[in-house]
Amino acid sequence: MTPQKNKGLRLLTAVLVVILILSRLLLLSADPPSWMPGAWITDEGWWGDSARGLYFFGDPFADDFGTSFLLCPGYTWSLLLLFQSLGIGIFQLRLISALSGILLVLGLSSFVGKKVSPRLVPFALLLGILDPCLFGHSRVALLEVPQALWLLLALLPLLPEKPRRWGPFCSGVCLAIAFSIKPTAVTFGFLPIGMVLLLRLLRSRSAVREILFFGLGAALLLGPLLLFHILPHWDRFAATLASETATGKDQLLDKLLYFGKFFNSTDDDGKFLLLWSAKASPAILILSWLGLLSLARRRDQFLRSDSSQPRKRPFPFLRSLGTMELGILAFVFFSFVAYHSERDQAHRRLALLVPGLALLGVHWALEKKKRRDVPLGMLSLLALSLPLLLAFKGLALPRLLPLLFPEAVRQDLRTSSNLAGLLTLLLWPLLLLPLLRWRSFFQGLATFALEKGGKLLLALALLLQAGLLATTCTNPRFDLVKEQTRLKEWVQAGETVLGDYAATLFFPIPVRTVRRVLPTAFSAPPPNLDVFERLQPRYLCENVIHGYLFYPPRYADIEKKHRFSSLTDVRIGPYRGETPRFLIRILERIR
Repeated sequence: MTPQKNKGLRLLTAVLVVILILSRLLLLSADPPSWMPGAWITDEGWWGDSARGLYFFGDPFADDFGTSFLLCPGYTWSLLLLFQSLGIGIFQLRLISALSGILLVLGLSSFVGKKVSPRLVPFALLLGILDPCLFGHSRVALLEVPQALWLLLALLPLLPEKPRRWGPFCSGVCLAIAFSIKPTAVTFGFLPIGMVLLLRLLRSRSAVREILFFGLGAALLLGPLLLFHILPHWDRFAATLASETATGKDQLLDKLLYFGKFFNSTDDDGKFLLLWSAKASPAILILSWLGLLSLARRRDQFLRSDSSQPRKRPFPFLRSLGTMELGILAFVFFSFVAYHSERDQAHRRLALLVPGLALLGVHWALEKKKRRDVPLGMLSLLALSLPLLLAFKGLALPRLLPLLFPEAVRQDLRTSSNLAGLLTLLLWPLLLLPLLRWRSFFQGLATFALEKGGKLLLALALLLQAGLLATTCTNPRFDLVKEQTRLKEWVQAGETVLGDYAATLFFPIPVRTVRRVLPTAFSAPPPNLDVFERLQPRYLCENVIHGYLFYPPRYADIEKKHRFSSLTDVRIGPYRGETPRFLIRILERIR
């Protein structure tokens, strides 16, 4: 590449980095995109509640809730430090997710540039900037994006064939930090990192030392966390594990089948979804699979034909790949992150699992390995079989599940959903058998993916992904009963046409912001109870509670029994009938 092209590439990369930072930090106190459930605004308050209690009262259980302090101490103490440094507010509350989202996209883009080609860094950055799932979750105070960042940092030191001396130790420390942010790191961290360590142990006995260093790094943080944080609050911690709301609504069986839940979700009618936000998602998944398979085949051919030749570059065979085939790598990284379903917020959780699998699949498909390794790399096959797994789940499970678990389906749809997810996960390894048994057939598919027709299909996949981004970013939902669009809000505020366009493109947000809604609510007379009920109390509760949690300290002198004795009631079904009176009491006291 000529110096002039290098300069242009660096300039384009710098511009995209600036856009990435602005897209995550600009108007951060505004509401999240309209495709996100409104309940997530309330969840921001739940996860930050203990940090607020420590900030105002020095007590994480000041509101008799404390879930975030018990389950997410790392996030709670980080948020408290941020509050003490910058004050308390919605911007500060979401800043951790925003910064983590920036670093996550930069980290994945750097990995693509280092492992594949520097030319792909702008392309990877652009997909990371526009991906609706990464964009939305980086602008809300939820725990998934910070956790994903530390899981990525835990995975990367283990990927080199010969990791640095302290790489496994640092990986263990990062995994422990991810666990302290949210315990689901046990699920999301164990699968990819456990695969890496297991393969290292199978290939070399010297990997025992790496595993010991990894365990030492994890124990360095998890040990004190257990001794000084969990055990002193064991009664509350155990009750929280049994049920997040301590009401017995969430059964222990759901916790045991927690992992299976991420591979399954249902809509309100009980129909099983494909865990993707676009109707064309099966095509995108299958074409991504073909692209990865073609790269794996290229790698296999290269190792067979040129294994004795010295190599100056890590991946010389990539010189023969076209721009489209290289682009599919970055496409896989960021389109897989867009996984999400329509129920139980499972999409933000599944979004953390799949990037690690895709990253491992790409790495093991490209990394230099010896002849005695499994053909194409077992981890590559795991990643490549994921689209087939989801296709099987979407097509077969709605018919198989009533036959296999008729009683569970009849009695409890949620439990049956978890059973379906667990069943899907157990069937996943079976999909590897056709890949290994009929390898020539799949190599034929890979050959097709490398031909002109295959390249056109790959281009179509990228076009479909662009369409998904466009429809997500430019079509806010209109609900005249509950909400207005942020575009209308900007027009009423007298903003420019350019500002209106920017609001529609990046912030398709209904007017639920604390900045706009709550000051009016707090200054107005207590609303009539009948009006509250007609306007769907649950929706109004989410707004008032969210602002109440993080409003200025002048509201902090409300008595504890009024502050949160009924706050948990908002999330418990039997008490929702009392919610309007509870809100009226709050508004009367705050006035």
